[in-house]
Amino acid sequence: MRWRTEGLLVRVTSFTFPLAHFRSEVAALTMDGWLRQEFDLPESELRVVADAAGGAYRFEWGSHAAPFSDDS
Repeated sequence: MRWRTEGLLVRVTSFTFPLAHFRSEVAALTMDGWLRQEFDLPESELRVVADAAGGAYRFEWGSHAAPFSDDS
């Protein structure tokens, strides 16, 4: 498969979520995962997992550095 770099525009016309638990970074990683699955794109190793026991989200950055850490 040959990849082209023109990009992809996705227009979201409806987005349903529990307002009390909304986090924009979760929405972004969820959209990234959907696009990769829908268009058979390679994995990025970036994931967000709901932690039901802790009532929060756990981010998995794979081999990428944590983007919001002070580590360089």
